[in-house]
Amino acid sequence: MIYATLGLPGPLTAWCQTVTTQLLIAAGRRVDEVNSTGSLTDVGRQLILCEKDHLVVAVSRPDNDLANALRDSKKPILLALSDPRRSLIHLVENGDLDVLTAIRSISGDCSCLINLADCETVAPIRFEQVLEAPLAVIAEIARLYDLAVSPMQVHRIAQDTQELVELMVAPENGGTDIETTWTSNLDENLARAGQFMLTGLDRHLAGQRAAPIVVTKELFLNGEPPHEAVSAPVDMTGRSRYVAFGPFIHLPAGTWLLRYMISFSEEAVGVPCLIDVCASDQFGVHELTRTHVVISTAGRMDVTLAFQHNDPLASLQVRLLTEKPVFDGRLAIGFAEFTLKPEGPTDPELFLPT
Repeated sequence: MIYATLGLPGPLTAWCQTVTTQLLIAAGRRVDEVNSTGSLTDVGRQLILCEKDHLVVAVSRPDNDLANALRDSKKPILLALSDPRRSLIHLVENGDLDVLTAIRSISGDCSCLINLADCETVAPIRFEQVLEAPLAVIAEIARLYDLAVSPMQVHRIAQDTQELVELMVAPENGGTDIETTWTSNLDENLARAGQFMLTGLDRHLAGQRAAPIVVTKELFLNGEPPHEAVSAPVDMTGRSRYVAFGPFIHLPAGTWLLRYMISFSEEAVGVPCLIDVCASDQFGVHELTRTHVVISTAGRMDVTLAFQHNDPLASLQVRLLTEKPVFDGRLAIGFAEFTLKPEGPTDPELFLPT
């Protein structure tokens, strides 16, 4: 039998997996534990190779096939829930990732987990609960899996996993006060970019599916090599080309509305542009929607697009292409706001290219 623990990278997910393994051992089961890449193929391979009767699997990014299999199994699934900012700090401090790469990585993890968060067999295990009452949480996990263990065994497991609980509030995992750690460890602009992005994803994990996910300019790239992160207005001068693109984030599957807030200088007036949304996966880049605009006035332009997104593992980018050579002009990126379209009749006009 498979016992699945889902959660963002970090010690809370590791604690849930370890506790499940030790509870099974205490109940007399033969068990092995593994960390999976998140594909149904990988989990199946691990199960075939397992020499024990039970397998405890930790997954941060379940693909659609694995998510569907877990739903269909009707078996309890642990979902470790903590502030995504803690996972970002964990990846930066322990995984040797830069902040922007870590934001993109966590967006993929969150997007895959969000699609399982409302499953009726999912049992949320919250960061604060484990810190405040680990014994009660361990006993609840035993009850979920119908494991007959004694209070003494529960106490022993709590002692054996205390080091992981302490790691949860270690400085390299966000510390005791995530707000202080966040502002003191990160550059102001990167902290702002991460705050906007991860707060939206955290709200989706909590069931607030109408919450906007806001991406600031730091996650966009300049169209000119070496494609550095956008930190100032982008020079549009030159041949027809992609002036800016990004943010290469992940979103949960669904119908999304994009609000792209940009601004142009006076010199750019009259330039025709194409703005599209693309998804990148192992098969290449796929255009999801596009629109054509002509810069009519200097200043702010608010572009709205709708698109259907089916694979949370595919990274998304919004691209701006100048459709003729530009002799002078600058583009400033404000933000891209992604909002899940509410349930209800779909207006076909939203999806027709212009």
